[in-house]
Amino acid sequence: MKKNFFLYFIFLFFNITPAISQTQLGLKGGLIFLSILKPNPMYDAGTNDYTNNHPSYFFSFMLRQRNPSWFNMAGELQYTHRLFHVNSVESSAGGQNTYSYDISSDYIRILLQPQFIFGSDIKFFISPGIYFGYMFHSSLTGSIKWIGSWPPEPTHYVNGSAKDYINTWEFGALLGIGIDIPVYKHLILVIEASGTISIPNIRPNWATYNIRFFEIGLSAGLAYTFPKKKQNDNNSK
Repeated sequence: MKKNFFLYFIFLFFNITPAISQTQLGLKGGLIFLSILKPNPMYDAGTNDYTNNHPSYFFSFMLRQRNPSWFNMAGELQYTHRLFHVNSVESSAGGQNTYSYDISSDYIRILLQPQFIFGSDIKFFISPGIYFGYMFHSSLTGSIKWIGSWPPEPTHYVNGSAKDYINTWEFGALLGIGIDIPVYKHLILVIEASGTISIPNIRPNWATYNIRFFEIGLSAGLAYTFPKKKQNDNNSK
C-alpha cells in the first residue's frame, strides 16, 4: 500500500504543478558527503563504528515554478546511491563477534521544496522542504569473525541484500541554497548545496536510540524555462 501511495503522489505532483504556473524542467547531479549521526557516542560504548570511505552520489529530474514572485514551488524526482561501512562488536561471556560490513543502497526519492527567490537575472534561492524515499536495491558484503575460542573459528563471509539492516522506506527534512545563472535564452545553469537528515532510525535493531543519515550534497545541472503562453483576447476585434 505504501508503494501505491508513493507512485500516486509522484503522478499527482508532476501533473498538477505544470498546470498552475510557468514551468522549468531540468536535470542535475552531484556528490553526497554522508555522515551517520548518533545522539551520544557514549551510548554505543565503542561497539559500532560507521565510516564513509567511498563517495555517494545522486541524479535528479527537477520540476520548478518560475513565476515572477519571491515564492515558488519546486520538486525533484531523485536517484540516490549511498555507500558506507559498519564495524560492530557483539560481546558475550565466551568471547565476541566482530562484524565488518560494506553496505550500499539505491533509492528513488521525492523532494518537495518551496523556494524563496531573490534577484532578477541571476536568481538566488533558499529551499527548505521534506523528502520521501524508497530503497529499491541494496547489497551487503563483509565478514563475521568470532574471537574467544581455541582453536580459532573460521571467518564467515556474507554477500547479499541489506534490506534486513536498513529501512526500505525513509523520510526526512532538507534545506538547499543555490543560484540560477542564465546561459542562453531560456537555458539556466543551476548550482546548489543542500543538506538532508533522515527522521526514522536507520534500523531499529541496530540500537535502542536513533541513528540517522546526514547528507551534504553539492550539485550542478541545467534547466529550461518554458515560455509562458499568451492568452488570446476573445474580445479583441
